[in-house]
This record gives sequence, structure tokens and C-alpha cells, in this order.
Amino acid sequence: MVGHDNRDNRILTHIHTQQGEEGIDTLKPGFVALFSFSFALAMGAVWEIFEFSMDASIGFNMQRTDTGVFDTMSDLIVDTLGALFVCIAGYFYLKKDPKIFKRLEDRLLK
Repeated sequence: MVGHDNRDNRILTHIHTQQGEEGIDTLKPGFVALFSFSFALAMGAVWEIFEFSMDASIGFNMQRTDTGVFDTMSDLIVDTLGALFVCIAGYFYLKKDPKIFKRLEDRLLK
């Protein structure tokens, strides 16, 4: 799901601004990548639960009833691949430049 990445970035920025100067820059890149990956997969699972709930309670056909399991699994696989790609890229980016979040925040808030 494409929308997950934007939410992840907003939450990480929020964590950084709440912690002040030390913030996320003191976290290890592996932890940030693992947290981001887990959060993205959790949001994908929450979305699938939402789809199922709408189908079951209101009668929507968000999961395409005849192929519901295939739809759910393909969505979760795409979520996993997208999260994995972004987290691996983010990991190496943070390894190269651990103060990136501070500079990004400074640019966005000016």
C-alpha cells in the first residue's frame, strides 16, 4: 500500500521533535529500520482488518468476496516488499548520515 510510507515518516518526525535535540539521531539505524518495517506491516494488517470489517458488517465488497484470501495475501505481500525496500534504503541512508532527520526537520520547519 502506497499510503503507509507517508504515515511512517510523519510518526518518525514526530518522535524526533518530541525528544528534542537528542531525538531519533541517537537511535541505531537498525532499530529505526526494524521499527519502520514493523509499523508498516502493522498498518497493512490494520487495513486488511478494516476491509474485512466493512465487508462483513456493511456488505461492501472491498476484498472481492470470491477472491478475498488472494486479495488479502497479495496486499500483505506488496506491503512487505514495499516496507522492506524502503527500510533497507533508509538503513543505509542513516548509516551514511545519521543526522539526516535533524537537517530534514530544520528544512521543513523554516
